[in-house]
Amino acid sequence: MSSGPSTYAIVSKGYTGRSTSDDLHNIIGPNDPDLAKETNPECLTAIYGTDFILNGFYSSSTNNEALKSIF
Repeated sequence: MSSGPSTYAIVSKGYTGRSTSDDLHNIIGPNDPDLAKETNPECLTAIYGTDFILNGFYSSSTNNEALKSIF
């Protein structure tokens, strides 16, 4: 998943009951930087991603997937 040092963040909205998955996907954008540049040029992948593999960012698609990634 990484070709060098990585920084991880666990993002939560606390006890609000709201999912962070959609919010993170909007900030990070699609995995493909070319698609990100077309559909969401302000997202992190559009700005920093170089190709589909070295896109710089990852977020879980769902809260359940995130829990599996964390634990």
